[in-house]
Amino acid sequence: MQILKSLRARFGNVTAWQPGYSPMLAVLRAEGGYSPFERQRRGQSDPVSTGCAYADEMLLPAIREKGQRDQERP
Repeated sequence: MQILKSLRARFGNVTAWQPGYSPMLAVLRAEGGYSPFERQRRGQSDPVSTGCAYADEMLLPAIREKGQRDQERP
């Protein structure tokens, strides 16, 4: 999400790709993600807001509630 925020700052109206993030969101809601400790160890932080409605209203709240999950993992 921090990368999305940076891309939006640099290029303007960049959005999270819903077809790509939807499956991850479904798995995250069903199985959860890794812990806040693991998130810190991986150097990931909460961007608070990206400016993308889908990310800010769907993805970030789910990540905060269920934990982080890499989109590359099955």
